[in-house]
Amino acid sequence: MRNGNMPVTVQRWADANPDIVQSIHTELDGYSEHGDWSIWCYFKPGWIWQGEVHQIHEARARDFLEATQWIEKCNCDNCQLEATL
Repeated sequence: MRNGNMPVTVQRWADANPDIVQSIHTELDGYSEHGDWSIWCYFKPGWIWQGEVHQIHEARARDFLEATQWIEKCNCDNCQLEATL
């Protein structure tokens, strides 16, 4: 799960939440005006962000960490199916 471009604060959050994080990485994608790198975090089945998506994609560590407060349990059909596989 380690990545050389991953902000330390984000990596610490990911390491502290292994029940939520399926994978996390940074990508050189020109995502925003704040820089060319962005942070992608995909969740394990059973977790959702703001009731919308099963991931977080942010340009800055500060934005990513703020977004984590909106992660919640999910019981959607996809999560239930994936949990049984």
